Amino acid sequence: MRLFVVTSLLTIISLVLVYCTKDAVRTLPTVTSWQALPEMFTGYLTASNNNQIFYLMVKNDKPNAPVVVFLNGGPGCSSMVGAFLENGPFLLETTNLISNTESWHLEANMLYIDNPVGSGFSFNANPQPNYPSTTEQSASDLSEAIKLIFAADHFPELTNNPLYVFGESYGGRFAIALASSLAKYRKVAGVGIGNAWINPDVQQNAYGLQAYAMGLSNYKSYVDLRGLSEKCHQLINNGQYQEAEKSYCSPLINKVLAAGGDVNEYDFRTMGSYQSLKQLETFLSQKNVGDALSTKTNYVQCSQQTWQNFLPEFQSSYENELSKLLDGFNNTIKVLVYNGQYDIRCATMGTSDYLRNLKWSGSSGFNYADKQTFYDSQNQTLGTFKSHKNLQQVVIYNAGHMAPMDQRQSTRVLLSRFINSTNGLMCLPNDVKCLAAKNNCPNECSGHGKCVEGTCQCFIGYSQEDCSSYVNNILFGSSVSFSGYTFGRQMHTYQLHVGRGGIGSFDVTVKLTKKTNQGKLHLYLHGGDSYIYPNSSSRDALVGQFEYHNLEDVNEKVLVGREQRRNNATHITLVVYNTVDTDSNYGMTVITSVTGNKFNGLLVVSSIVLSVTGVVAVILFVYALVQYLLDREFLKSNYESPNLNVHYDHHD
Repeated sequence: MRLFVVTSLLTIISLVLVYCTKDAVRTLPTVTSWQALPEMFTGYLTASNNNQIFYLMVKNDKPNAPVVVFLNGGPGCSSMVGAFLENGPFLLETTNLISNTESWHLEANMLYIDNPVGSGFSFNANPQPNYPSTTEQSASDLSEAIKLIFAADHFPELTNNPLYVFGESYGGRFAIALASSLAKYRKVAGVGIGNAWINPDVQQNAYGLQAYAMGLSNYKSYVDLRGLSEKCHQLINNGQYQEAEKSYCSPLINKVLAAGGDVNEYDFRTMGSYQSLKQLETFLSQKNVGDALSTKTNYVQCSQQTWQNFLPEFQSSYENELSKLLDGFNNTIKVLVYNGQYDIRCATMGTSDYLRNLKWSGSSGFNYADKQTFYDSQNQTLGTFKSHKNLQQVVIYNAGHMAPMDQRQSTRVLLSRFINSTNGLMCLPNDVKCLAAKNNCPNECSGHGKCVEGTCQCFIGYSQEDCSSYVNNILFGSSVSFSGYTFGRQMHTYQLHVGRGGIGSFDVTVKLTKKTNQGKLHLYLHGGDSYIYPNSSSRDALVGQFEYHNLEDVNEKVLVGREQRRNNATHITLVVYNTVDTDSNYGMTVITSVTGNKFNGLLVVSSIVLSVTGVVAVILFVYALVQYLLDREFLKSNYESPNLNVHYDHHD
């Protein structure tokens, strides 16, 4: 028994010693001179559940250079794809590694991690392996791994260097989750998500129009694709993510590709799939490559088991987590969202759509920000960008889903400017015009404020970055007027407190007039003992929240909220929502009046009952008083008489 215990302990210790490792990479097959190798290390980091996480560290030669964690997607694909096909020091061409002069390690210490466990060279060391099935579980493993990376036996010298997390495709979710986890105990300088899978519902909704605009489909195919997209949306909206993926969403992307003659879903300029991915899988599966990288298991480029594990969440949205990252941690984390312009799967159009509707403190300013051109040092155009607060969106020209593979120089410049600028701008250091670009006041302050040096100074009662929200008291029985300007699909909210209680009811009449023919304005009203806040911009969601609504597309409309109870309907919430991508000016009048233009049965009956009750009460009171006085007089006259005879009749 004692021997068994000792043996077991030694086995556990050996696992820790074997898998918490740091091995220098001295040579790589097909690299002709070992001197050409930068300082590179591989190893394993042990996380919970005996998960063995493989990493590749490529060090920068500057002691204060940032650390960039790079994660590929899938979910279930190895980050060695990034290291050997996209932005590492050596890139595979057919069967040989060649030096990459635009390697990201020339800008930062690059840390590639195979995630989730089960992908690449990462594995679970339990006799019966148990692999992650959610983004949060993977982020937990990654967070533990990062702590170990900066431990004394690994890279303690990098502990205080700025830390960035980059993720590509589904890895964008991993990057957001990891950064949010790390930021709770250490500073995270920034997050980059490339061609990321964040809101599948919105991103897939763009497929049909995108294919039609690119010339991949005709009108008939476009209509068919829109039908599939709507069915995909309905199931996602109901939370039926697996059924949505299987029945409609996956067939949707397949039909887009088929309509274009079997184009590559990651770059519609090419046909079929990437041959380089197959070549990389063959290369990294070779024993001499595994030995050079000190690996402990066979290479799995994209794990089907991991894909199946993550299927329940694949069609879910990760927007809320992105919003929290932007607004959390005192807005100190810079966020870069970039796309190669020719991707279909995670296309620029879908990314722009979900960013436009993203709920965060800078949404209005971001949507109203001007687009600028992104140049290299030779004034060659690399793409476009827009920026507001701590969010920046970049489109990289002539690139697909794997932008660093297609445009090595552009993406290296992208990284360099993101990590070296205080605000993440893509401007050249000496580009005065770009650096001095004046921020526009978002949505022209909605017509509810003044623009002062790019910032809205809202009129009294108005708030939010674009002055789109109004809160104030109004007098009962009064008429108040408002005017506003909406830019695109913008929502204005009015919260009015009616300051008089009592019995009975009152009507709220809202008259809305468009001052131009542009825009399609929907009007919503709610009355109650508290305000409500729109939780979505979709028509169905707003109709569900607000009991009164007028959705007519007319220049003048009236909405009446009848018989609001005066004892509790003191909070009126109004929403004016422009549902199309044009601007619009409007005027609005709100009138509160006593309900009385029609017969109010309850009020009349109540009045009659009260009146009759009152009269009866008065009669009874007078009768009782008279009776009381008569009784007193009677008693007084009888008790004071000397001839009083009291006679009792007694019966046996």
